[in-house]
Amino acid sequence: MGQDVTISPYSPGGSRDRIIREALGTDYASLTTSQQSDATDIINERFDLVFELGKRIADISESSNLPSEFQHLFIEESVYRIIVQFRGESEAATRRSVADAAWNSTISSYSGSYDVDTILAIDNTTFKSIDKYVTSISARLPDRILIPSREIDQTVWQCFSQIWNMRSWNFRKRLTTFQINSDGSLTNNENYVFDQFAGRFLTYRDSTSYLLRWVNRETMLLLQSENWDSETGSQGTDRPLWFTIQDEGGSAGKKIILIPMPDKDYTVFGNILLATPTLPVSASPRTDSSSFDFLPREFHPALWNLSLGKLLTKYDKRVGARYLLMANDTLNSFGTDYDDSGFPTSEIKPVDVYQDNQYMESHYLGNTNIIGEL
Repeated sequence: MGQDVTISPYSPGGSRDRIIREALGTDYASLTTSQQSDATDIINERFDLVFELGKRIADISESSNLPSEFQHLFIEESVYRIIVQFRGESEAATRRSVADAAWNSTISSYSGSYDVDTILAIDNTTFKSIDKYVTSISARLPDRILIPSREIDQTVWQCFSQIWNMRSWNFRKRLTTFQINSDGSLTNNENYVFDQFAGRFLTYRDSTSYLLRWVNRETMLLLQSENWDSETGSQGTDRPLWFTIQDEGGSAGKKIILIPMPDKDYTVFGNILLATPTLPVSASPRTDSSSFDFLPREFHPALWNLSLGKLLTKYDKRVGARYLLMANDTLNSFGTDYDDSGFPTSEIKPVDVYQDNQYMESHYLGNTNIIGEL
């Protein structure tokens, strides 16, 4: 064997001669031009794969050298693939087992078993930490899957939003202050991302004699008729006493409907449910935990496993289903401690005019599962 050469990120050829000698028992210079081209392609491909794995689980940067474990893995992978290319799979059986051992040993060295509960004791939830979790498991599958980081990030955020909106979780609630503007609009004075009110009434700052009460839409229709001023051709104005919420979708979002229309600006106090937090917007969004920190720590393993399960079902449904079940069991166990299906669920939900109960059952977790059809 030739002496190993330190492999810099973009110079996989540093160990080329050693790889060729171990694989074929000859020097690179002795190969034909076609053989040299095939061997170089294999070496470069294996290097890119190993370097990507290193970035995911060992924080290798593009300005650093590969650690010794990854150099060993790169060489063993390349030797095996070159033997397969030049001599066939049967001749490469022994090196296959060596390459597999190097692959699993390298992953274990940097991620261990990477049990999610153990990780969360020392690591925050970020796109990067979940990427490492997903990679440490997917890369051990028989097909050695390295899921693109972009796909992982997209799935993680979809799962975060899914968990957030499953129920009217207690941790989504905030006591906050609003300004009711004279034009009937609502301004959140505390910069919370508003989803909906979590109570049946709002209180006025300037008076304890009045409440701004929620009514359903049918009652609002009656109140609008009663409050209509035929002389002005518009709703009468005064201190608002009743409200309902109308979701107009898109950029318009949710709009408050008031009766009477306000005759001036008012400040009110209310209990709200927060909308899904925004994506991290810091200079390093993949290592920013701020958005994920809105979830209680107990929910984080479910987020990690739900993300992993959904990603793996595209490649191995059996393995993916196992992690989806783990996430589902965890989330269902939180029902009594964190769920408050009171006012928003029982009062603000759409009236089941056509007895289409599946609409609401699919929106809330309840006793259903989050796995879907596999």
